[in-house]
Amino acid sequence: MLPVLIHHECAEPSAHTYLLDCLRQSAKYNQETVLFGSANWESLLPQGVGFVDAKTLESPRLAAFERVYVDLAPYYPNSLIFFRRLFLMEVYLRQRGLTEMILLDSDILVYTDLSAISAFKDCDFACCIDKEQHFSPEDTQGLRWFANCGISYWTLDALDDFLNFLQDSYENHLDRLKVKYDYHVANNIPGGVTEMSLLYLWVMDRPNMRFYNMSIPENGFAFNNTIWSDVNYSPREYVVSPLTRLKKFTIPKDGGLPIFYLQAGGTVRFYNIHFVGSAKSDMHDYAAFGRLTLRSKCRQLWQEWLLHGLRVFAHGNNPISRCVHTLGKAAKKLLKMK
Repeated sequence: MLPVLIHHECAEPSAHTYLLDCLRQSAKYNQETVLFGSANWESLLPQGVGFVDAKTLESPRLAAFERVYVDLAPYYPNSLIFFRRLFLMEVYLRQRGLTEMILLDSDILVYTDLSAISAFKDCDFACCIDKEQHFSPEDTQGLRWFANCGISYWTLDALDDFLNFLQDSYENHLDRLKVKYDYHVANNIPGGVTEMSLLYLWVMDRPNMRFYNMSIPENGFAFNNTIWSDVNYSPREYVVSPLTRLKKFTIPKDGGLPIFYLQAGGTVRFYNIHFVGSAKSDMHDYAAFGRLTLRSKCRQLWQEWLLHGLRVFAHGNNPISRCVHTLGKAAKKLLKMK
């Protein structure tokens, strides 16, 4: 049985209600789901979900990393938190005498028992890594360095090795990381150096590690890297809805795995859906009803088209700007957008 570990430290639960849908969905299919969070979440947990106060898991190893860590992700308010969760989970595994785990982001809905995934039995580490690692043709070095561990499988040995790699990278090889950081700054590209960057470098530096890429379909099944864009593993792979700019998918009424549609024809069934960014607002509808409500469809239309189209007029002190600004505030209130 694989424990599913979810890290989410947040002072205000009402602003992150999607976490509860993530927890319910995971507990529905997996015997052990544990939240590493702030104490004010404990009383809200769905049935079957365990809780660990993240503050009780501080370790000397994390403290040592914090001393050498340099923030090279200027577009994120607190990029250290992405690394912090991995140190906390290592402490938890050792305390419990566990040797493997599933790491799950709080904006993911799971539709299967992850302990039943046979590929995990034959690997040391598994996550989603894109095939294309270049930002553009001008990026001749391939500096995306994108490995998404939002849903990932870890053995304790692999986690231990990665944490050693992190310490060494920031303590002794910061110049390697700054190459990516400088490219982001020079080209005004969001992101920077996060745990996804270090995971990519770690996998590339460990050719003998038994790695399983979860985003590549096998026998018609795969893991969802992100709900956005046509990419899951390779470019122009999946059909995208022209209205929402999200991958087109269907959740069967019988409760089966979500069905995603390939541009080349055919379908792939995903074990999960990763609602990155503003798509978090849609999680509850899909968890509760398997589809979007009318209000959510209106919100999508506003967020993804009208809001972007009118934003150019929303600044300034002229009648059009003031009108757009007023309508925008009214629409946000009506649709209860966060």
